[in-house]
Amino acid sequence: MRPDLEVILVESDARKAAFLGEAGRFMRLAKMPKTVISRIEAAPPAQADVITARALAPLKQLLVWADRHLNRDQADPAICVFHKGKDWQSELTEAGRGWEIEAQPIPSV
Repeated sequence: MRPDLEVILVESDARKAAFLGEAGRFMRLAKMPKTVISRIEAAPPAQADVITARALAPLKQLLVWADRHLNRDQADPAICVFHKGKDWQSELTEAGRGWEIEAQPIPSV
């Protein structure tokens, strides 16, 4: 839908990565996402403007993994969107001990 955006999907499970590729083809996107079969900590740095993750790891660990993939060559800071569960507040408190975080919680509907 946005051919100007480069989308990189990182998935360690080859079967799930294949599904992501098929889903992209099915949706007939203007520009197909690139799928990298790798664990996030081993994937080549992505220089991403936005990083998302869902049900991957505690926030403190997600920040470590995401940090090396963030694009730092831009005026606006890169952002991370992490879908967290019911313990998000304690995860945010714990991660805040080692990271400077500007968080905007968005309630699930």
